[in-house]
Amino acid sequence: TLELPPGATGLTADPVTVPAYQTEGQLVIRAAADAPEGEIKNAVVRVKSEFDGPAAVDAPIPLKITK
Repeated sequence: TLELPPGATGLTADPVTVPAYQTEGQLVIRAAADAPEGEIKNAVVRVKSEFDGPAAVDAPIPLKITK
């Protein structure tokens, strides 16, 4: 999932489920037409998995909206 910092608007991403027999997935991030331009700091991709028990990893990602 995509976790945005407070105040960040205009971006969406549907959750991604990776089947057990695959090793990767693709997260598509969409910007609305009225999304403000600029960098979004502190955006995070949150990954949850189930392998010998639950696990979660947060990975910060740089995002910049340009038009």
